[in-house]
Amino acid sequence: MARWLVGTSGYVYRDWRTRFYPSQARLGRRAACGFARPRALPGRAWLPYYAARFDTVELNSPFYRLPRAATFRAWAAAVPPEFVFAVKASRFLTHVKRLNEPGLPLTLFLRRARALGPALGPVLIQLPSTFHLRLDRLDGLLRAVSRRPHVRWVLEVRHASWLVDEVVERLARANVALCLHDWQEQPVTGPLTADFVYVRRHGTRRRYGGSYTDAMLREDAARVAGWTRGGRDVYVYFNNDGRDRAAGGARGPSPRRMTTLSTRCCVVGGGPAGMMLGLLLARAGVEVVVLEKHADFLRDFRGDTIHPSTLEVMHELGLLESFLALPHTEVRELTGIIGGERIPIADFGHLPVRCPFIAFMPQWDFLDFLAGHARRYPGFALRMRTGVVGLLEADGRVVGVRATAPEGPLEIRAELVVGADGRDSAVRAAARLGVETLGAPMDVLWFRLPKVPGAAAAQTLGRIEAGRIFVMLDRGEYWQCGFVIAKGTLDEIRARGLPAFRDEVARLAMRPVDPSTIHDWDDVKLLTVRVDRLTRWHRPGLLCIGDAAHAMSPVGGVGINLAIQDAVATANVLAAPLRERRVSDADLARVQRRRAWPTRVTQRLQLLVQNRVVRPVLQRRRPLRPALAVRLLAGVPWLRRVPGRLVGLGVRPEHVRT
Repeated sequence: MARWLVGTSGYVYRDWRTRFYPSQARLGRRAACGFARPRALPGRAWLPYYAARFDTVELNSPFYRLPRAATFRAWAAAVPPEFVFAVKASRFLTHVKRLNEPGLPLTLFLRRARALGPALGPVLIQLPSTFHLRLDRLDGLLRAVSRRPHVRWVLEVRHASWLVDEVVERLARANVALCLHDWQEQPVTGPLTADFVYVRRHGTRRRYGGSYTDAMLREDAARVAGWTRGGRDVYVYFNNDGRDRAAGGARGPSPRRMTTLSTRCCVVGGGPAGMMLGLLLARAGVEVVVLEKHADFLRDFRGDTIHPSTLEVMHELGLLESFLALPHTEVRELTGIIGGERIPIADFGHLPVRCPFIAFMPQWDFLDFLAGHARRYPGFALRMRTGVVGLLEADGRVVGVRATAPEGPLEIRAELVVGADGRDSAVRAAARLGVETLGAPMDVLWFRLPKVPGAAAAQTLGRIEAGRIFVMLDRGEYWQCGFVIAKGTLDEIRARGLPAFRDEVARLAMRPVDPSTIHDWDDVKLLTVRVDRLTRWHRPGLLCIGDAAHAMSPVGGVGINLAIQDAVATANVLAAPLRERRVSDADLARVQRRRAWPTRVTQRLQLLVQNRVVRPVLQRRRPLRPALAVRLLAGVPWLRRVPGRLVGLGVRPEHVRT
């Protein structure tokens, strides 16, 4: 159901301190005489006060200076779960670079802005009034945003040369909204170029000033009602911020009602396991809803390896050719630099599959691909920005979930709930399933380095030397880097200072690191490595798969592919019972029996590598020399097929039978 949200452009204005935000009475000695001294509401309380009265706000400050992720996170923590932030993109993209090479600025912006989580709404790209039409720059921007389709993008133009059919047609094809605004008396009635509408009211008699009359507001309300009846969500922001006119124009919260939906299967989590299961069930004729708490699939900690076992699944689905048309890198042999020597580790070229290689592809592209094909089936629905907060239970059985969505609280009733929401699974926590913790000796510092023209390609497996393990993954526009550290040593690394860390990264990456690339510790994220598994994956009406059932070590990069195998096995076992509404606890137990053994074997191998290789390397201080087993891999080519088989196909690969 379409919705409309009304708010203001910003919430911090000097005039609002007394005109919109209330004063408090601070009682002191004068209180005994019947007096109270008024005190302005402190600034830290402004956003919660605002969010109690409006559904949304447009954040302008990121346009001038990109805040840290912690700031976005604090904003999200200050508002109700269903509140929505629209965010204005950095002027570096629009006013400095003028849309030239937009990919990296957008990536850096989203890397921080997505700390808002489910509260992230539309992103506004505002062009300067002196920027004349450049179709080539527009095409480059639209290519960049098309790689991030789960963000609602808005383009605001302020020069009349942009208001032409060529621009409207391009925006419509890309599902990017043309901002409707009354700057320089431009029309606020259209054209509509996306499946949502974005309106900015800048003022009446002058820019950012003047009050809208009741008649004007009634006309706006009627227009908004028509758009929502046509199925479009509408966002309206008042920017006439003189005194509290913007708040006056927008004031009045929308009603928040509980929405209830029903489906056969509710999959929580839009990662590899969840999206693959959603696609397979929809393909098998099962009605399925997939819930993803974030606004997009852009996650720093998502792996990029698509193994031969997963590529074989794509072939069985008839999607391999179109999948491999996406940008990717094919690796048929894994090599690494160990103690200064280049050593071949694993050979995939002899695997009995159609694609004997690992495909390196940003995982968000993989998930977008699965989502796009799943939407072709009428029984599939994907709800972004929808986070689960609890389970619905009746007579000892899970019968659905409680969630928060942009339109308000939501209940989804289902024959089966599948938790595929990762190692920090809200589903498995709510289900109170027992966890066996296996431990890990390391964590990973995760950050990005820009590509240097003409630099040598990074080693796929990485660089291993005394006390250090370093990995670089090719993500097209930049390197995604993993700096492996001994668990619990982050404070020690920070104490040595950021310049020392940058120098160490430059040495391992074999290229200079500009200080602006790793500007502060906010640019370096900690990935806490955990290895665990559920003792029981299910209870009546509920099943966990993927990392929600077994958190994997990053060793071998097999976590994604094990999750895919879980999804295939789950669909094979449960598609028919779901269609016939006869899913039993015995059916769920069959899934666990099928997948528990390969999980245990894989984790046992990962623990072996962690304890026999990773831990000693991180503890070592003397120069490292490749062990005999590693030197044998270099000298006996056929031995590389063994790790190639374990990494590429894994234990008990699954095949699509639905």
